[in-house]
Amino acid sequence: MRNSKIHISILSMVLSLILYIPIVQSETSMSVVDDAIQNLDDKTRSYYELNSQNITELKKAAYDTSRPTKERTAALDELDFRFHILSVGVARDLVGDGDVGVATAAIELLSASIAMSDFHSLLAGKDLSPNQIVVKQSHEKTRSVLRNALEDPRPSVRTLAAEILASLSDEQALEMIQTGVRNGLYTARQAVNYFGLSDSKVGGKFILPYLDSESTDAQLSAVGYLGAYESFQHEVRDNVFLNPNAKPDVRAESANILGKYDKGFTLYADEVTSDPVVPLNVYTNTVNSYIEQKGKEGDWTSEEKAAVQSSINKYEMFNPGVDLSAVSGRLNQGF
Repeated sequence: MRNSKIHISILSMVLSLILYIPIVQSETSMSVVDDAIQNLDDKTRSYYELNSQNITELKKAAYDTSRPTKERTAALDELDFRFHILSVGVARDLVGDGDVGVATAAIELLSASIAMSDFHSLLAGKDLSPNQIVVKQSHEKTRSVLRNALEDPRPSVRTLAAEILASLSDEQALEMIQTGVRNGLYTARQAVNYFGLSDSKVGGKFILPYLDSESTDAQLSAVGYLGAYESFQHEVRDNVFLNPNAKPDVRAESANILGKYDKGFTLYADEVTSDPVVPLNVYTNTVNSYIEQKGKEGDWTSEEKAAVQSSINKYEMFNPGVDLSAVSGRLNQGF
């Protein structure tokens, strides 16, 4: 759905900015339709002015709450396809519409608009064309509207807004999502997943506190994200993997993640494998990750393999009934 919106928006920009094909001529002043059009370049502004009557009809249809959802969203789609620059303003108005179908369609249009315009480049740009200035100002307004939608009582509306803003690494939005967790608008796991859509330098600091979350799901998501980045691996190592008080399932997952991404995993893994009373899933995942990483390094020595096998034997001895033959099999296969 979102990809199709992006494609439609791109086509609309081509129609609006390149083709310049008038559809319906009208003497209606364009200021009645949208004052922002006056700031566009002459060619684009003329195109919109010549089609002001058609634009007005489409806007009325999109705003008309007495119409069925399909008719209103169809009008919004057509407005986006033929007059994209104006459709964004209409979509912003409709984000808070009482019809959830219209509201979500409006957010999807805004998402596509942001995605196709390289918003970050516009923010950094100095020598912008008149049209780029209009787009930049429009997107700044869009962010503000989407931030307000983060507190919308309808889950489908606020979660869609959260996804879009998080992917833009919007710190103000991330702080609002954090507050939303405390207010019951988002679960802890949802928040971590949203933060994970942001650039790691931005999202990581929001995710870090969730290593100590009461929610196991949130902790697992936090470990999965932070453990993949070198700058956060020590946090996962010290607060989860080497922490005997951490939840076993979370520690076990940290062994998988650190074993996969932390090149120094084999240097400290023995702090866990040397403990015969560590939970079975933590021990098993640690040994398997150790074996896999050493296998990739390709520098196994007979002494190192013997030490791992000794650890396996010791664990089985201290835990009667535990069978680690599968782990020993991996070791003997030379991983």
